[in-house]
Amino acid sequence: MKRFVLLLVFLGYLHSAPAGNRLDPSVRQLIVGIAPDWNSMTGEMQLLQKSGDTWTQATAPIRVLFGKNGLAWGRGEITGSGGAPEKVERDNRAPAGVFKIGTIYTYDHSLPAGADYPFHTVTAADAWIDDLNNPHYNQHVVVDPQNPPPWYKKAKMRLGDFAYHWLIEIRHNSDPPMPGFGSAIFFHIRRGPTRPSAGCTTMAESDLVTLVKWLRAANEPRYVCLPRSEYLARWQAWGLPDPKGDESVLGRAGAEPANARSFVGSPGQVWVHSGVLPRKFLVEAVAASSDRETVSNRSKENSAMVLVGHGSTINPDSSRPTFVHANEIRSRRLFSEVHCAFWKEEPSLREVLRMVEAADVYIVPNFISEGYFTAKVIPRELELSGPITIRNRQTLKYCDPVGNDPRMTDLLLHRAAQVAGDAPSKDTSLIIVAHGTGLNENSAVAAKNQVAAIRDRGIYPEVVAAFMEEPPEISEWVSLTTRTHVVVVPFFISDGLHSYQDIPVLLGIQEENSAPASQQDVFRHNPYELHRRKLYYAGAVGTDPMMADIILDIVDRFDQEHD
Repeated sequence: MKRFVLLLVFLGYLHSAPAGNRLDPSVRQLIVGIAPDWNSMTGEMQLLQKSGDTWTQATAPIRVLFGKNGLAWGRGEITGSGGAPEKVERDNRAPAGVFKIGTIYTYDHSLPAGADYPFHTVTAADAWIDDLNNPHYNQHVVVDPQNPPPWYKKAKMRLGDFAYHWLIEIRHNSDPPMPGFGSAIFFHIRRGPTRPSAGCTTMAESDLVTLVKWLRAANEPRYVCLPRSEYLARWQAWGLPDPKGDESVLGRAGAEPANARSFVGSPGQVWVHSGVLPRKFLVEAVAASSDRETVSNRSKENSAMVLVGHGSTINPDSSRPTFVHANEIRSRRLFSEVHCAFWKEEPSLREVLRMVEAADVYIVPNFISEGYFTAKVIPRELELSGPITIRNRQTLKYCDPVGNDPRMTDLLLHRAAQVAGDAPSKDTSLIIVAHGTGLNENSAVAAKNQVAAIRDRGIYPEVVAAFMEEPPEISEWVSLTTRTHVVVVPFFISDGLHSYQDIPVLLGIQEENSAPASQQDVFRHNPYELHRRKLYYAGAVGTDPMMADIILDIVDRFDQEHD
C-alpha cells in the first residue's frame, strides 16, 4: 500500500512538471496577478500588451482577490516548485505559475460591445466536473438536462449566480487534467471587496468586463500569477516583463501605499519608470494658480463609489474612460468599493446597487454637463429621490456630473498644452468643440462657460466655442480664428466616431468617404498644415488621466455642500 501511495505522489510530481521554462514569444497579451506573499488573499492585477519588444500598460492596476488561503504552485504552461505547496483540490488556494487562457463562459448570448474572443453561452445543459472520480474531471461537459446524470446537480454551471455571469477559464491542470490537483479555476466577479474565492481570481464586475473586452485570442494571452518575491526571482529566467528595478510591473501588491515608487500609469504608457502621477497640471496657468482648489485624497474606506457612464452598443470606446478612471481611483484605495454602471452597457444601472456592499454610496455621473440623463434617466433607474436617498439600509449620495467641476477649465488647458506644447501661446487660437443642440443643449452652454473661464486666464489671445450641430460650426474654424496656430479640444467624455471621424472631416484633416480613423491614429499626426495654419487636434477631454482627480473633487464637493 505504501508503495502505491508513493507511486501516486511520484506520478503527480511528473505531471505537475512545467510544460516549458520560458514565456512563448507569440504571447502579446499578459495578465499579471501579484500577491504580497504566498498566504495573501488579496493582490493587484495588470493587463499588459506587447508591441515589438516592449510591454505597455492597457489599464491602471486592478484590485483582485485570490483563494482565502493564498496561492500554491499550479499546473500550467510554466510552473515552479519550492517555498509553497502544490495546489490540490479544495485547498482554497489560487494556482501560481503561467497559464493559458481558455474560453469565456457567460449567461448572455453575446459578449459586451467591443469584445472579440471565443465564448460559450451557458445553458441548463452545461456542467463543470470537480469530482475526482469522474473521468471528465476538470472539464466542461454538456448533458441532457431532461435526463441528467447523478452528478449533474453539483456540477451544473448555470446557477443564476451574479458572480458567474462571466467566467474566463484559467487553464490550470488542463493539459491533461490530473485528478486531485485542482479544478474549475476562472476569473470571475467577486462577491464582495473582502470575500476571497476558493481558488479563482476575482474582481469587481467592471474590471472583469474590461478584461473580457481586452482579450484577443490572436494575441495568445497568458496569466502570470505569483507572489511578489517569486516574480522578482523568476522574471528573467521565465522571459517575463522586466520589473525595471522599481518593480513597476508588480504594481503596489505588498508595497508601502505612501510614497511608493511603483508607477501607476495611464493606458498606453510604456513600462519605464516615470515617477508617480503628477497631482498638478503641467500648464503655466495652473502652476500659477496656487489658490485654486486641489483634489482631496481623504480616505472614505467605509464608502463605495459608483461611476455612471452612458455607454454604447456600437462604440466600445464609449465606456473605456469610465472604466479607466474607476481603475485609477480604485488603485488609490480611498473607497472600499469602486463600481461602474451604464445606460447602454453592462453592468447596468438597474443591477449595480445589488453589487455594492457598503452602506454609504457616492454616485457620480461621468457626463460633461447636466441634461436629460443626469436629471431623469439616472435618478429613475437608481430610484433616487434627491441628492440624498436612504433605501434598503444604504445612503445614496447623488453627485453633480463631472463636467460641473471648476477644474475642468484646468483640464482643458492641460489637454491643449499636451497636444500643442511647442506652439507659442501668443500666436495660438484655442477652439473648444461640443455637440450643440442636436444632442444636448446643455453641452453647448457648458462649452461656452468654459470658453469664458479660459479667456479670463489670459493665456490664449483667442478662445472660441464651436459646435457640430449649431452655429458657430466647427467646419468654419478658418474664419473663426486668426492666429497661425489653432488648437482644437473636443469637450466630450469619450472618443468615438465623433472624434475619430466626424470632427476630423469637418476640420478637413480627413476625407469624408474614408474609413473611420483607426483608434488614436487621427491624434498622431499633429500639427496638420491647412490654409497656411498649423492645426493641432486633441482627444476628448474626458479621456485624460487627470479626470480621476476631477471625479474625486466632485465627491468632496458633495460632502462640503451636504455636510
